[in-house]
Amino acid sequence: MPPFPSLPYWIWKQTMKRIKIIDVPHYETDPKAIVKQLSKFLEDFRKKKVAIDLIGDDERSAEFNVSDIEIFGDELSDGVELTYWDTLRITSRANKLAKNRVAAAGVSHLKREEYDRLEPSLC
Repeated sequence: MPPFPSLPYWIWKQTMKRIKIIDVPHYETDPKAIVKQLSKFLEDFRKKKVAIDLIGDDERSAEFNVSDIEIFGDELSDGVELTYWDTLRITSRANKLAKNRVAAAGVSHLKREEYDRLEPSLC
């Protein structure tokens, strides 16, 4: 059934877009992998922020380079752990992101098993 009743079916059928399998964009759609990526980013971001806060902005802080901040931040472990609420929010965002990526790829009509079978040909 065409979306526009005034449009004849044969015209609507000819104007339907088809996506070649090769043109389907490849995005990470596994929520667990996205959770890992977002968790690692948040931990690294917090390490860098804590390092910058500890170094400060006084006259002695001018001695530090950007690489010093990264090295100093890597040695920090307190204050960068993910809380239960962080994990909950990251998981929620990862699930939404995975769902939206599948929809944006134009393969949302496929079942997960069918998409997994096609995924090797998308790379």
